[in-house]
Amino acid sequence: MKEFKELTYNDLMKNVCDPEKLGFETTEELTGLVGIIGEERAKAALQFGAVIDKKGYNMYIAGDSGAGKTTYARSYIKKIATSREVPFDWCYVYNFESPDNP
Repeated sequence: MKEFKELTYNDLMKNVCDPEKLGFETTEELTGLVGIIGEERAKAALQFGAVIDKKGYNMYIAGDSGAGKTTYARSYIKKIATSREVPFDWCYVYNFESPDNP
C-alpha cells in the first residue's frame, strides 16, 4: 500500500505574478502574436504545401487550440496570394466512396 505525505499550507501555495514586473499597464499596450507558437516544421510544411499547384493536393492543419494555426495560415496565404492569379472558388465535400480524397 502506498504511503501518502500530509501536505502543509506551504505545499499548497501557488505561484503569484507580480503585475509591477510585467512592463505594461494594460493589455491594450501589447501587440498580438505574429506566427505560430514553436512549430518550425509546421511552418515549413505550410509554406511548401501552399506553392504546390497541382490537382489533388490538399492541406490539413492539426494541433492544439490557440496555438496560432489559423492566424498563421491566413496571414501566410494572404501574403503569397498577392503574387498569384485569383483561383476558382473551392468547396470541399466529404467523399464517402474515397474518404482520403475530398
